Amino acid sequence: MSVYFPPYCVENFLNINGYLHKAHESRLCLLDRAKLPCLTKNILENPSPILDLTDYSSRDNHNIEKIIESEDKRLPKKLFAYPYLIWVIAFIAIPMFFIVYYSLNTPEGLGLDNYARVFEPLFLNVFWRSIRLAVICTVICLVLGYPAGYILASKDFEQKGFIIFLFLMPMWMNFLLRTYAWMTILENNGVINSILERFGIAPLAMINTEEAVMLGMVYNFIPFMILPIYTVLKNMDTKVIEAAKDLGANPVKVFFRVIFPLSLPGVISGATMVFMPAVSTFVISDLLGGGRVFLIGNVIEREFMTASNWEFASALSVILMVTVLISIGLFSLIGRRAGN
Repeated sequence: MSVYFPPYCVENFLNINGYLHKAHESRLCLLDRAKLPCLTKNILENPSPILDLTDYSSRDNHNIEKIIESEDKRLPKKLFAYPYLIWVIAFIAIPMFFIVYYSLNTPEGLGLDNYARVFEPLFLNVFWRSIRLAVICTVICLVLGYPAGYILASKDFEQKGFIIFLFLMPMWMNFLLRTYAWMTILENNGVINSILERFGIAPLAMINTEEAVMLGMVYNFIPFMILPIYTVLKNMDTKVIEAAKDLGANPVKVFFRVIFPLSLPGVISGATMVFMPAVSTFVISDLLGGGRVFLIGNVIEREFMTASNWEFASALSVILMVTVLISIGLFSLIGRRAGN
């Protein structure tokens, strides 16, 4: 008996008891999917190389072709990606094209003069200050956020829902208002200095400093570090930890050899989500730095809004974007190597 296999049904091979039966993962040739258990049983019970395919003869070809034809007429899944594709083109690709175009635009035509100006010592110092503060902010958020995420993920901690609510509640408030609140706390006549004066202590110069900017960064971005770490630790298999303890590992070894390596995806994700907004921020440095702590985000903002030098601002934006992409690649590389 000749058996018909349509061309699209010969992609996969199932080796059952030594006999090859060609099939497609979603459309079986010559038979309805509901007949697969019967055919499998027939293959396993029949010791002869000649399979009994009487129930699956060519009379089923017509029905199977109808099923395949109806499935082909269904709405392709690729259509669901089109809205996202349109969004990416309209709000990412086209704006990025104009930014790159403006960065290459000079009075003499297209050129790299704007990029050459980016590497002047003045702007290199600003870049270095932005990266340095962003790295310090990321490290501080990790040092403070990892224990918080670890405690929240602990089964013995009963108030985790309330504590998570406290972490998330400030994020419901406007970012600008949260930063203005820190201005009220840190300024020369603010809350802290008013309390110090009551005890006869001289007021401290806290506002318009790098420390104030760093405090604002850590306060605004630390939830982005805590939540990924908490999620990874919460979903961690506790049997691995129990096995390490059963093998004689002390708590320190269990943490550094088991818990921390398994939580690295959360650490890398949190570090990325903290570093990216920290290196490009300008509101925090503008309000808490008072114009004395100049970051690359402040330079871009003023070149766009005040100086109307869109070409140079676009070149700075491209360099900043490349810096962020390199940092993401480094974080991923560190995570993979540490995981291995």
